[in-house]
Formats: sequence, structure tokens, C-alpha cells
Amino acid sequence: MNVLILLVAVAQPGAGTAGPPAEFGWFRELAGACWQGDHPGSIMRDRQCYSAQFGRFMRGTIRITRPRDGQSAPAHHGDSVFAWDAGRQRLIFYFWGSDGQHGVSEGYYEGDALIFEQPPTSGGQPVGRRTIWRRVDADHFRVTVQMRSHAIWTDRFTVTYERSGAGD
Repeated sequence: MNVLILLVAVAQPGAGTAGPPAEFGWFRELAGACWQGDHPGSIMRDRQCYSAQFGRFMRGTIRITRPRDGQSAPAHHGDSVFAWDAGRQRLIFYFWGSDGQHGVSEGYYEGDALIFEQPPTSGGQPVGRRTIWRRVDADHFRVTVQMRSHAIWTDRFTVTYERSGAGD
């Protein structure tokens, strides 16, 4: 029900220009810009754009492409809407993509690290994948993908994103 309320609120006309609330932490500073990073081995290029909506939400878009013969072949497109859940002290977000995946997930801060854990499977089993986001400086942030084996998290790969212009 909360997701439905969130989506209805986002669909209303007249988006405000105020940024997301302070509870978004440094993540709110990504709004109003696009960010680009290459996956290890330059197999995929990832471009993410963020914008503030209604002074309470952030919208994110993602476009992952695979370079092919000097051209960029589309691999994945997606969107998400982020909101602050004061009761749980977490960022909640709904996501959907060109591959048909969609869902609700959440993120939380541990110090300056923003951690997004992949939601459990439909059977309720934890998937064991998370991303750890860290702000590097005003023009860069870094995302590390980790996988869990038993109680141990292991880094799979890291992408450093660089500011690449105003939001789309």
C-alpha cells in the first residue's frame, strides 16, 4: 500500500524544485546530475541520472550499454523512485526495468556507506547480494557489489561513477 501511495504522489503534476530531505544523506547530492561509470574490463557502461521530486523523493534512471564496434548497444534500462521511511530509518525504493524485473527494496547507512541489499526471493530466502555506495568527492561516487557466502561478504566488482552532466 505504501508503494501505491508513493507512486500516486510521484504521478501528481507540478514537481517542486526542492531537494530530497536531509535524511537521504550524501545520496541527495546526486540529484540534478547524471553519473557514468564503466564496469570492470569496460564490458558495460552504466549511466545513472537522478532528480529531486516534490522535495521528498528522488527519481533515478539507469541505462546500461555494451560497447559494440564503436557503438553502444542497449543492455538494460530502468527507473526507480526513492523515499525516506522515518519509522524504519531507511531509504525505500521501488524499481522496474526493461528486463521485466521490478520490486521494492531499501537502503541504510553504516557510517558514510550507503548499503542497498537485494530483496529476498519470492520464497523469502535472502539472495545474498548487496551494493555498498560511498561518496568519493563532489564529482565521484563508488559502488561495490558484494556477494555473501554463509556469513562472509566478498567483493565481486567496483564501479566508480563520475559526474557527466546535468540530469536527463
